[in-house]
Amino acid sequence: MRRFAFVLAMPLIAAGCATMPAPMASYVSVVDATDVPNVVPAIAGYVSQKLPAASSTVLLEAPAGGGWDPVSPALTTDLRSRGFAIADAAHPGNAHTISYLVSPLDGGVLIRISIDGADQASEFLARDTAGKLEAGGPYTVREASL
Repeated sequence: MRRFAFVLAMPLIAAGCATMPAPMASYVSVVDATDVPNVVPAIAGYVSQKLPAASSTVLLEAPAGGGWDPVSPALTTDLRSRGFAIADAAHPGNAHTISYLVSPLDGGVLIRISIDGADQASEFLARDTAGKLEAGGPYTVREASL
């Protein structure tokens, strides 16, 4: 009887865990440097849609693992060119924290973006016949209400 009750309770427990927003740390898996010009605008474009550039300061959360990260410097440059101020991690002030994940998936690249740990978006960049990354569809967005 206990086993039966446990089996019935598992979907409820799993559903509760799935609805809890987990903080996302930045992560960049090995990405070919030739992919960066297509990856960075996808991240910066979402941030630009969500935040007013002229009046927003952002703090880019550096990937925790260290190592080679071609995305962060290019993303910093792109966001600055769009009018965003970039905060220093030592003095973040009231900056919006941007974390992101860039990882290879099924021959393309999966991008996840989080703003202040609440709004999250994912986008898959697929490869065209020439091997160039292009949007495989619109952003999939999950907005948390606080």
